[in-house]
Amino acid sequence: MIAVLQGGPGAVVSHHSAATLWGMPGAQQEPTHITTIRNVNSRGDARVVLHRARRLAPDHVTILNGLPITRPERVPFDLANISVPARRVERVVDRFWTDRLVSGRSLRRVAASLPTRGFRGTVLMRELLSERPNDWIPPASGLEGRVMHLLAQAGHQSVERQVDLGGDEWIGRVDFVDRMHKVVIEVQSERHHAALSSKRDDAERFARLGAAGFVVIEVWEHDVWHRPQVLLDRLRAARS
Repeated sequence: MIAVLQGGPGAVVSHHSAATLWGMPGAQQEPTHITTIRNVNSRGDARVVLHRARRLAPDHVTILNGLPITRPERVPFDLANISVPARRVERVVDRFWTDRLVSGRSLRRVAASLPTRGFRGTVLMRELLSERPNDWIPPASGLEGRVMHLLAQAGHQSVERQVDLGGDEWIGRVDFVDRMHKVVIEVQSERHHAALSSKRDDAERFARLGAAGFVVIEVWEHDVWHRPQVLLDRLRAARS
């Protein structure tokens, strides 16, 4: 609260500090980032970073635990505007979307209200939103997000995520599918799929997918993080 008071009337917690308070893991803890209006007298010190904005729309701010703060849908725009790496901004978008703090509509509403000139954050955010329609389903975990990144880097753009397969009889929702080559990728974590009961359930589901004409690739969490080429090689072999 002291940091906010240093920002003067209308100052709010923003940027990295707002990301932390909204639950983003790994966000920068110090110094505290504050946004204030440009024509307001304010002061800071080594513990406070002051950002000056031409205006703060009333629907871009709220109160959280008694503190005035930028809303979750404003946070990634502010981070992009101070040249935070694109991957970091993207993770903030995906995490907030997963936590249902933002939606495609709320992010697009902020994008439409910000100036087209002098605000660098809108350029990156428009790129991220072009890949995320309003009905987009965010990654359920960091593991799933890692696979998405690997597939995109390798040029596998035709792979879809979180798809329900089956005609009259539902087979199940798969992690990833390449419909053209009829290849399913299932990403397994030790925590959720190593138990014997889980293995039996997976085997039955994989058998149903196989009967429907799909080739199933099973890749484990360790390989995704430490040996990503295993995933790419298996996908290439299944496609051929």
